[in-house]
Amino acid sequence: MTDPSGPGVEIVPIGAGRGRRYWSRFYSLLGISAVVATIGLNADSGAVVIAAMLLAPLMEPILGIASNLVQGHLGRVVRLLVNTVLAAVGTAALGYVILVAFRIPPDIEIPAQVLARTNPSLADLVVALVAGIAGSWVQVRKDEAGLLPGVAIGVSLVPPLSASGMLLYFGEPHLAREAALLFVTNLAAIVLTAAVVFFALGMRPSRRLRGAGLRVSLGVVLAITGVVVVAVHLTERTLHHIQQARDERTVAGVIRRYAGPHSVEIHRIEVEGDRVSVWLLYGVPLERAREVTAPRDLISEDLHGPQIAID
Repeated sequence: MTDPSGPGVEIVPIGAGRGRRYWSRFYSLLGISAVVATIGLNADSGAVVIAAMLLAPLMEPILGIASNLVQGHLGRVVRLLVNTVLAAVGTAALGYVILVAFRIPPDIEIPAQVLARTNPSLADLVVALVAGIAGSWVQVRKDEAGLLPGVAIGVSLVPPLSASGMLLYFGEPHLAREAALLFVTNLAAIVLTAAVVFFALGMRPSRRLRGAGLRVSLGVVLAITGVVVVAVHLTERTLHHIQQARDERTVAGVIRRYAGPHSVEIHRIEVEGDRVSVWLLYGVPLERAREVTAPRDLISEDLHGPQIAID
């Protein structure tokens, strides 16, 4: 149908009239996407993870929340939100179950692709806001459907959920919450910007719907509140990471000055409060490389000292 206040704009009330067949297809496709995402994350394969992003159908109900929000159909908004939450929980659970089924050792090193989903920042929020604009534009302007793959890759929906379930399996509940936060960030940002775009393109509540204006206002306020809450949390995290990076650079400078001309490579630095953990790689003479001896004895005496503890 076409709204009279926006000539030429096709209004698609997403989520209206969707029955059992639609949701069966949705959950089937989501399950396939979750399996692909879990396999890709565990194999540390970025290409497979991207394939899971392209298969994921989560963008449609999220855009449905935004469109029905603008049209004042709060009942549909709640139903779509419930289905989205159930889909998210199911995706995380499937990530956990797959690792159990394949008997992946829970004490192995966590793949980098999984850890990449545990550090949401303001940059992720900005990407999600832009993705909401692009996704809603494509929903209304069907001739721009070629943008959909780019939108699917740009915003991460299924991979962080799969990563959350996998991290629970690996015994990292804190990191699992961070991965879930990335999904919540994407969800809140897409709903807000998509609602703005739908409204700007002419989507309005039906004149027959009583109290529609109040419902739309309430929904928009809730959407803005959600984004603000997420943004405040991400801002704190981003500032913390900036300070942490500065501290790590300071520690790295101290180590390089202390090592001087000796062959010492900084592998990793972690700064948590007053505790600093450093992983170093030392150059060992070839003739002594196969000796069975304590690591400290292989290091030049010049590097021994009270300033740096060597394990």
